[in-house]
Amino acid sequence: MTTLSNSSWRLIEPSFFLIGIPGLEESQHWIALPLCVLYLLALLGNVTVLFTIWTDPSLHQPMYLFLAMLSGTDLVLASSTAPKTLAVLLVHAHEIGYTVCLIQMFFIHAFSSMESGVLVAMALDRYVAVLKVPGGEARLKAFSTCGSHICVILVFYVPGMFSFLTHRFGRQVPHHVHVLLATLYLLVPPALNPLVYGVKTQQIRQRVLRVFDIKGQI
Repeated sequence: MTTLSNSSWRLIEPSFFLIGIPGLEESQHWIALPLCVLYLLALLGNVTVLFTIWTDPSLHQPMYLFLAMLSGTDLVLASSTAPKTLAVLLVHAHEIGYTVCLIQMFFIHAFSSMESGVLVAMALDRYVAVLKVPGGEARLKAFSTCGSHICVILVFYVPGMFSFLTHRFGRQVPHHVHVLLATLYLLVPPALNPLVYGVKTQQIRQRVLRVFDIKGQI
């Protein structure tokens, strides 16, 4: 009779094998390059926005605090998928544990919902400020700020809706299109959001230029 000590027992966790982008295996290294650039842009842009708002007390206002929440959400959303995606495409790290996969899915769904909530709150805040700010020039400035929110909402929802609709109705759409759309949906908005707000929000733009000691007319 053979007995096993407690130390001999091992819990074997199930895992999944991620195949990458089906049909484009030979081009995966090239596809990883723009994805890596998008991820780096998301990291640099959102960290810059967070640092700028955190270090400037004059920006501790609801509009900028919402923007800081959006940047933090974007950082988590991009980081929940991009590292593993790049690992699969670049170094063929195809295996992912069951627990890690569940955690990744939780972060994707939770922070996607959180980002939607922040965008709605920001839109409501800007709408109220249109209603409250007197004068034609001030209202025009408020509408200009609303334009940046509309751009961000379109960037976030259009790729996502297109990806969902292709999964639901696009039976003939190739698998690699589904994979690319899902990946871009989680990387493009976090990369573009800081650029949109950096260009449209004068206070953020001024502070960032001041940090990098760039002089000139703004």
